Amino acid sequence: MAKVREGDRTKTCTMCHVEYPATLEHFYAHKTASSGLTWWCRSCFKEKKLEWANSERGQVCNRACSQRYYCSEKGLLNARVKAHRRRAVGPLPRDIYALLFEAQDGLCFYCECDLKESGYDLEHLTPISRGGDNSILENLRLACPFCNGSKNNKPWQQYMLEKGMVTRETLSTVYGWEG
Repeated sequence: MAKVREGDRTKTCTMCHVEYPATLEHFYAHKTASSGLTWWCRSCFKEKKLEWANSERGQVCNRACSQRYYCSEKGLLNARVKAHRRRAVGPLPRDIYALLFEAQDGLCFYCECDLKESGYDLEHLTPISRGGDNSILENLRLACPFCNGSKNNKPWQQYMLEKGMVTRETLSTVYGWEG
């Protein structure tokens, strides 16, 4: 157990036996310790953590945790999403928001609300997870946070149909969409 002196509020590290002020500057927080701080000072803690990570047992545990994660459903999904993002063609220019804001007259692409009031997100019409890319004219628009969040990773045509913003006939005649 760590030694804590109440009078001058110092604490002695149990590993290096150096006395420090009992503050978060010198010790990490610990919920169950009586002082609310770890037993080892920050430098000893980092040293021990590195020692563990470089030990054979630490490396085996790290590999096992990684393997469990990447073999899980969530890990596989995240790996697929990251792979799609890496394959997204085209870099995004710095002034993309200004270009799109001006082109859309400051209105949400879907519900046409004022983006100055609601805020806005960069929206991929065809999501990267479904093969979309970062091309400005074809695939990027600005949308309010509500529309962007509720669209999720659906194609924009499907989202607009579900919300009743367009009819199937309009999509097929104007946009040539057969969904």
